[in-house]
Amino acid sequence: MLPISKVEPLTKTAAPEIYAMAKILKVEAMHRISDIFGPIIYTKYRQPNNDLGVDFDSQQAAYNAFFADLSEAITILTPKAGQVAIAGGVFSKADLIYGGNYGKWARFANTLRLRLALRIVKADPAKAKTEGEAALANSAGLLATNADNFNIDLGTNHPLNVFNNEWG
Repeated sequence: MLPISKVEPLTKTAAPEIYAMAKILKVEAMHRISDIFGPIIYTKYRQPNNDLGVDFDSQQAAYNAFFADLSEAITILTPKAGQVAIAGGVFSKADLIYGGNYGKWARFANTLRLRLALRIVKADPAKAKTEGEAALANSAGLLATNADNFNIDLGTNHPLNVFNNEWG
């Protein structure tokens, strides 16, 4: 959350594509935390309350914020879905996953939105339906092939690959 909380205000107007990418990454990471632990600090991150503590978001509030963040990111990226960032440009350099392909980011965001909708279908069927339909209706589409997978190529000499391959 700390790196994202620093990136968002710097990129919101100066680099909206990176801002959208940050929003998507934040939801991707934090929905898993909420699914494991329940209430989380999300919308009030770095905002202490009067008791010098921090207010947690309920899971419902966190999921509503996840959907709002994804919606904002999708709105930014969808008009550019047929484009790829200029090679060597800010977005393509920052993007270790899709190399600046706006369409793939929009598809990932839509797929994540659909996944989250499916996770709340029993708790809030109406919200799940609204969000799921929004994901399915978006012109950028959903992840459809292995080429769309959310992967980072760390190279064979990256320590994580060494641990994985050498240590099994």
